[in-house]
Amino acid sequence: MLGFTYLNPEEIKARHSEVKAFLEEEKSSPVIVRGRAKEIVMRWVPNRDAKILDVAPGTGLLLKQLHEQGYSDLSGADIDNYLDFSAEGGSAFGGINFKTLDLSFEKLPWPEATFDAVVSFETIEHLDYVLAWLDEQA
Repeated sequence: MLGFTYLNPEEIKARHSEVKAFLEEEKSSPVIVRGRAKEIVMRWVPNRDAKILDVAPGTGLLLKQLHEQGYSDLSGADIDNYLDFSAEGGSAFGGINFKTLDLSFEKLPWPEATFDAVVSFETIEHLDYVLAWLDEQA
């Protein structure tokens, strides 16, 4: 049981099965499960054609919620693939562009200014180099 255990990037990758089981059981963070994250994104990014990147989407619940609200140009990037749908080129709800990378050390694989909005919930506490990550998101 992971609970509120801190895991660094190496531990997250090494414990893939355990992390995936935890994410599937919890279905993501309460701010996402209860729809608050979706409401925040919809308020600040009302254009349904906007290009949105969810950094560290976990099971992809927020991406699913946004898709159900009519957002269609959605992408995700995380240290490992825990999505509840097929990724790396597609998804059950259409064309999620998902990339696997270590957010503490790797730059996002998209050109600068690709996205209209970059969102991330419950991520920063797992990163080794927070300032570099924040700089990359800006």
